[in-house]
Amino acid sequence: MLRAVAGLLLLLTGAASLAQVDPHPDYVNGYCAWTAQHWSAASESLSRYWNAVPFGRTYDVAYWLGTSWCRQSGAELPGADLLDWSYHFHSMPEATRMKFRQERDLCLHWLNAATSQRSAPTIVLAGAWTSATARASGKTFYLGNQDKGGLTAYPVRVKHKLDDAVFAARLVEVGNPDAIAQALLTRAPQFKVHVGRQFAIASAVHDDAQLKRIAEQLDRFAVFLQGEFALPAPGHYITIYLFPDIPQLRVWADRLHGLDASPMTLGYSLQNDLSVLAMVPSTQVGTILHELFHLLLRGAYGDAPQWLDEGMASLYETSTFSGGRYHGAPNWRSPVFAEFSHVFPRMALHDVITSPWFSDEPSLAAWPGERRLGPDEQAYMLAYARMFMLYLQEAGMLTRVLQTYQQRQTPAQFTPAPAQSVALLEKALGKPLPEIEQAFRTWAPKASKPDTRLDAQPANAPAPANAIDR
Repeated sequence: MLRAVAGLLLLLTGAASLAQVDPHPDYVNGYCAWTAQHWSAASESLSRYWNAVPFGRTYDVAYWLGTSWCRQSGAELPGADLLDWSYHFHSMPEATRMKFRQERDLCLHWLNAATSQRSAPTIVLAGAWTSATARASGKTFYLGNQDKGGLTAYPVRVKHKLDDAVFAARLVEVGNPDAIAQALLTRAPQFKVHVGRQFAIASAVHDDAQLKRIAEQLDRFAVFLQGEFALPAPGHYITIYLFPDIPQLRVWADRLHGLDASPMTLGYSLQNDLSVLAMVPSTQVGTILHELFHLLLRGAYGDAPQWLDEGMASLYETSTFSGGRYHGAPNWRSPVFAEFSHVFPRMALHDVITSPWFSDEPSLAAWPGERRLGPDEQAYMLAYARMFMLYLQEAGMLTRVLQTYQQRQTPAQFTPAPAQSVALLEKALGKPLPEIEQAFRTWAPKASKPDTRLDAQPANAPAPANAIDR
């Protein structure tokens, strides 16, 4: 897979344009106060937006909020903390990441020097950047309504720009099935359409009965994520577009989103219009579950570290459903983990949980502080993350770990984000990291074989119809 970064344009938009991007008053007022250097007013509005608004934890808001705090005497610590956490664990264009690093270092200088002299931050993020996330093959990307390098990587990248109004017009509130069905039939007249409780599906390959079954599975998964992890579905329908092959997916990625999807892309989700495109020729929905987890996690926890986001999303790409719960099962990543654990014996759990978001194209230059991982190392790290999620699931600790990270608070003194990640995991599991890793390594052989069911079942109990759902 390749990654293309077109470069960062330093643009500033007015309040009218900004309101088209996100009309929430705290977003508009916070950004306008930030550009006017009214730091207290900016931080007040932006912190409300960051903490309360679904899909509000984007890196642009993190930059505005962090730099606003850093320019107020006595508020430098939360500013430096937010900038550092985002620098390490938020997915963003590399040029933007360097601005986070510079602002973090400047904020730490002000914190330690106790000086009242504060320069204004660099305007690096345009107001026209939406609070949007496109995901493909488990990576996170941001898409703005202008092609300003907002997408950081192939397998999806901007091909031609669509205005935010186009995406916004596609959103239909849940409870209006006729409206969303008509919209999909107008957009894709040759497709079969089915509307469920939360999902509206348009398919180029399935019949009515198959679509009904898929919709029921997706609704069930959304209910599970809400109950298990407090990840609510949005108030608008999530639209799912299904294709029999990758060439058709690529055509519709261009047509619907103006995106160039890689020939390797099996599916992606786009937050702009709450949609998922996937190659799903049957009723096995593992790819969709993977992408839906990304989308719903982003709504509640936009600054989740990569290992947590990727590990949990991949957990459900191969899963069973029984007793009202989805249960991750070993898949192809298990032998990857077993094989590469001998190739990279020095890679430890510490490396996984402190890893920054990395590119999936090893030929690109690493950003400062990151040793460029080769493709095998990346495959191992992602397999490691999924295996560790399986372990946490079996230990009954997965929800606690996610909630501990999600509820992270600013420490009493500045603590680098990687050290915080270690401390958070130790807090959630109640033991030091070496003991956690030893317990995981001891357990791992139990999940070494793909398609093994880990959830306990009576010996004579029949497996559910979707026992292994890829």
